[in-house]
Amino acid sequence: MSRFLVVPPLLGAALVVSACSGGGSGGAGAVVSSASGVLSQNVGQQQAASQVLASRHASGKVQFLFEDGPLADMVVLCDDHSGASCSVVGGPEGTQQAAKLEGRMAGDHAYAGSLRLGHQKNGAIEYSYHRLYQATPDGSDRAPGLPGGVHQYQGDFMAGAIVDGEGGIAEGGITLLVNFDAGLLSGSMAGKMRDSTTQLWGDFNKVTIDAQTGEFAAGPGSTFTFRDAVAGGALEGGFYGPDANEAAGAFEFGVDQNNGISGVFLACGADKPNCVSHSQ
Repeated sequence: MSRFLVVPPLLGAALVVSACSGGGSGGAGAVVSSASGVLSQNVGQQQAASQVLASRHASGKVQFLFEDGPLADMVVLCDDHSGASCSVVGGPEGTQQAAKLEGRMAGDHAYAGSLRLGHQKNGAIEYSYHRLYQATPDGSDRAPGLPGGVHQYQGDFMAGAIVDGEGGIAEGGITLLVNFDAGLLSGSMAGKMRDSTTQLWGDFNKVTIDAQTGEFAAGPGSTFTFRDAVAGGALEGGFYGPDANEAAGAFEFGVDQNNGISGVFLACGADKPNCVSHSQ
């Protein structure tokens, strides 16, 4: 199973997360879910989802085929590394012929990234950002079974963030602590804004795991903080590999219109703690 998540433009006046201020986990609603395939929500068309198939093209590039919804029949073909330029064919009126794989992370079993698409509207270019996590394009799907006990995962995150009203790209490390017996997950992340000294950090707790599917998601009892302030938000993901070797997912949480974060992560189990690659 794999999914896309879309948020408003990362740079500019718009907040990157649609989270309400205050506590709890009911703020953001852009994290989407599906029984199978990749999901995409298009900016300006809330709740409009598209199934997307991500696969390895014969050329070695990664291919995203949008099957339905507002971007039906559009194909995006990208070199498989962070910052890669992509070719686009199809899509609704105004869709540009070029896109960008802004960030990409891959392990042995999981894959996560951020795809930027351009759209012409009223004489200007607007961007939609699609958050992806899934099994590797040429790999197997979810973990066939989950282990027992308590396990720790370490990896990377990349995100759009806004701190005290200033927006940009953020990156850093993430640690997950998983109790498979209790079906619960917590995590913490710390990093900084790219090309800046601005530090950011956050954590989440009481995220529940589905023992049958290997998926996890925040619910009414989950908690979030961002830069030591109680936040609202959402998070979902899944475990990949024969022994749940890796975890990947998408998240968004924020405190108010001036402080928030939205992105993807990929983390690796203790058997291979440095599995995350940002290039092919």
